[in-house]
Amino acid sequence: MLTEKKEYHWIFPFGEGTARATAVKLLDAHLPGRGLIVDLGAGNGSIGRPLQDLGFAYHAVEAHSGALPLLEAEGLAYSQADLTDLTSLEARLEELEGVAGLCLLDVLEHLVEPETLLLFLSRYALANFGQAQPPLLVISVPNVTHQDLGLKLLMGRWQLKAHGLLDADHVRFFTNGHLRSLLQRCGWELVERHDRVLTQSDQHDPALLGQLPTPALKLLQEVAAQAHPYGEVNQFVWILRPVAVETPPLNFFEAVDDGGESLPLPQFNLMSSRVQAVREELIETELARLQAHNQDLQLRLRAGQQEKRELDELKNKYTRLEEEYTRLQAWSAELQANLARLENWANELQARLGHKSAGQVLQQVSHRLAGRLRPRK
Repeated sequence: MLTEKKEYHWIFPFGEGTARATAVKLLDAHLPGRGLIVDLGAGNGSIGRPLQDLGFAYHAVEAHSGALPLLEAEGLAYSQADLTDLTSLEARLEELEGVAGLCLLDVLEHLVEPETLLLFLSRYALANFGQAQPPLLVISVPNVTHQDLGLKLLMGRWQLKAHGLLDADHVRFFTNGHLRSLLQRCGWELVERHDRVLTQSDQHDPALLGQLPTPALKLLQEVAAQAHPYGEVNQFVWILRPVAVETPPLNFFEAVDDGGESLPLPQFNLMSSRVQAVREELIETELARLQAHNQDLQLRLRAGQQEKRELDELKNKYTRLEEEYTRLQAWSAELQANLARLENWANELQARLGHKSAGQVLQQVSHRLAGRLRPRK
């Protein structure tokens, strides 16, 4: 059940290259007789004026009361109905005449049971138009397998936003295969598709990309492109015709399940010229990184060797200082022993001299020695 929020924020612009502009082009190409386009979940009705300019009549169906003043301000016809209330929706559709096309633009991903609405619309289209051409359906749905989301998942990230691929209000997520199965099993056959391609989606993260070497990123993108042709598709934009359904799906899982059929594995051409070029670039980048790392190690090794030489020299100096210190200790001990002996000798001499001082005795001895050594005439 769609729940109404206090403030309405689903304001979708109409501009060249948008999913809504693409939807209008598909309607213009496939409905030359014009007619009434019923825009289910119309929001602010951004496709209303462009369709009217092409000669179509336009009627919006919207549940949110916050969007109704926007539709009224544009002078667009509208009805208020919840797309999950099929009784109310059927009543609104029965009031309309000359319906040539139906639109579900950025709607299916907001529904818990989109299969219920699609089955109802297919039956309505086939039952109410007999042999005349039944209304065509145009849908736009975000692609959950966009390469930006894939890279973020590879890095462990899942970032919800107010709008975009991971709108916080999305309750269903679609791959190309899931969407194709859902529509086929709910009574809609593809007529033409014109997907909106964006190399950089709202989930593009330059900072995250900067963490990967450019060649590695290119290799991932090249291999992914071989396995997954919808990696740059931001929104699937398809126009379909209603077909009878013999056995409708009972639930969402049955609607999108592949029925147990195993899909063939992609055949990677790892020898293609583009892949080879990317691989060579990756190898060259890695070799350059290893060479730079090796040069850094060489510089560190030389610095370490110089530090070792300086350390060995310091050790040798320390050893020499220890030896010198040992010799000084031995000389100091010897000097102290000599001083002790001199002190003992001085004490003995003092005892022998009695009242004479050591200085007097030395003076007498000096005189006697001098007399003996004086030369004779």
